[in-house]
Formats: sequence, C-alpha cells, structure tokens
Amino acid sequence: CESIRRHRNGRHTREKNYRYACEVFSKVPVKPGKKKRVGITGEIYMKYSKLGNDDIESFLLRQGMEPYSGGFVNYCLYLVDTERYKAEKYQHNPIMVKACAFVLHRLCEAQKHLLTVIGETDRFQTDLPFPELKEKVQGILAEGCNTGDGWLIAAEVIQYVEKGCGSVLILHPFGCLVSHVCERGILQRLHARFPDVSIQTIEYDYDQSQTLRESRILLGIS
Repeated sequence: CESIRRHRNGRHTREKNYRYACEVFSKVPVKPGKKKRVGITGEIYMKYSKLGNDDIESFLLRQGMEPYSGGFVNYCLYLVDTERYKAEKYQHNPIMVKACAFVLHRLCEAQKHLLTVIGETDRFQTDLPFPELKEKVQGILAEGCNTGDGWLIAAEVIQYVEKGCGSVLILHPFGCLVSHVCERGILQRLHARFPDVSIQTIEYDYDQSQTLRESRILLGIS
C-alpha cells in the first residue's frame, strides 16, 4: 500500500511485492489430503460478496469441499475489452478503440508479470492470462455477448473444469434478467462439452429459506 501511495509501483517494485506476498501466504498451514474441488462463478457481486452469496465458500468448506474461484484481474480486463468491442462494432469510434486497445495491452502485460512471479512457486495455481481465457469460449459463445458478465462466465467455467473442478456453480441474483439469459443460455453447450461435470445455476432469492438454497447447492454438486 505504501508503494502505491508514493506512486512507486513500477514493474520492479510490483514483482518484489508479489514475491513477498507469495512468501507470506506460503507460510499458511495446509492440511494434507485432497478434497472435491467446486468452482464458483457468476454475476460479479454474487461471486465475491459474502453478503450476496451467503458466504458460500465457508458452507462448502464445512461440507468437506474445496471452493475454487478465479481472481478479479480478468474481470477488469473483460470490462476494458468490452468497451473496445462496443467502440469498434457499434460506435465506430477509432480513437476509443485505440485507447482501449492500449490500456488492454498494458494491463495484460502487468498481468503477465504477476502470473510469471506466482508461477515460480510450487504452492499456488494461477488464472489463465486474459487472451488465453478469451480463446476458451470459441464455439460456445461469441465475444459480442458482453452484456453483464457475458462470455466471461462461460470462459471461467471451462477454466475451472480444466483445473480439476468436478462441479461448477454459477451464482446469480433473483429477478436479474441479464443473468438469467446469459448464464442459463450457455448451459446446453457446456453440458455437451463436459458431460461428466455438474454445471448448475444457483439463484439467490432471499425470500426462500436458507435450508432450501443449501439443499439446491448440495444437489448441484452431487
């Protein structure tokens, strides 16, 4: 934080801080054994907020499972890429296209440095770089599907499966039409590609009982 406050956040400083963070987190004790890995994706607030998803990670841990969720960096890159696409296809604004492409390139370079440092350890897994993640949805969804969290959710599902998740939960809020269309619309092709993986959507309606919602989660990963 002090590096950022002083605007001393160049590549060398960042990589030093990355290595320090890896060193600190490597000291966290881990119990031996292998648990069933469950991927968590969906609408961005539901995916990350304990208030929104009723602390689903702790619930899965209590069930003896390992929750797995992608990082926030690719979501930020997805937003910039979406603005680039809109400027190119709909607004026909070449200046905006070049500006977004420049920002996207710089952010992808920064992400590459981050993943390289983390990859030097044998303790942690990383997300796919944004360009590789985007390629995963070819044949599933077009990049023009960028309303809400769009194609990013399908890409994350594929990433989770390739990283050993036998089940994936797609979380979305009750009554959100965008989430219903985009998230449920990808299920058929994902099921066809991964017939042995349980991929389910979980809708968070806070008028229904917690027991019912937890039962649906357990049914989705069974």
